Amino acid sequence: MRINENEMQQIRAILEQTTRLTFPFIANKQKKEKMLRDERYRIENKIEKILMEYTQMRKEFEERKDEIWNSSVDISVDKFKSLPDKLQLNSFYFQEVMHEYVEEIINLLCEEE
Repeated sequence: MRINENEMQQIRAILEQTTRLTFPFIANKQKKEKMLRDERYRIENKIEKILMEYTQMRKEFEERKDEIWNSSVDISVDKFKSLPDKLQLNSFYFQEVMHEYVEEIINLLCEEE
């Protein structure tokens, strides 16, 4: 079953929202890590709601979301590795890892089409 254009637009809107993510200026590392996890789960919940009627796609997403997440983190960490460790977890990284995650989800969904 192919995902319809309206649903793909909803997913692309999630992708666009990742470009505006930011950490509070005074957030410590624990707070930033919590925000990353919370945003990941927020994105996953939105995607799962969009895929409710697509049983096979939803199942594939559920099975591969951790793999996709880990790949997105690895790609993003690699892009920021030139920064000192204490500066790597910044708002640009936050945007990058979430953007990469949603792009990889879109790629997965397009594979299923």
